[in-house]
Amino acid sequence: MERALYEYIIVGVKTNIIFHKAVLRNARFRSGDINTGFIKEENMAEAVKQVAAVDYEKGKSLASALGADNARSLQSLRPLDRTSASRSQGRRAEIGRT
Repeated sequence: MERALYEYIIVGVKTNIIFHKAVLRNARFRSGDINTGFIKEENMAEAVKQVAAVDYEKGKSLASALGADNARSLQSLRPLDRTSASRSQGRRAEIGRT
């Protein structure tokens, strides 16, 4: 379950996935020693903030890696998109514009 929550990404709407991540990381929850006061007793609000901070940093790293990879991909295409100045002049001359 924890792995599924960490691999799940939703963009554009708010979810409570971070809360569930925090609960699943809690040792007391994992041991089954919980009751109706668990969320308040374990200060889950603070745990959620910590998980959110970690997720934010992971997101920044992922975005940076994807951006760098995308930039490399685009850079490899640039030579195909370039037209030399002499070729452009030749084309303009062919259609009567100089």
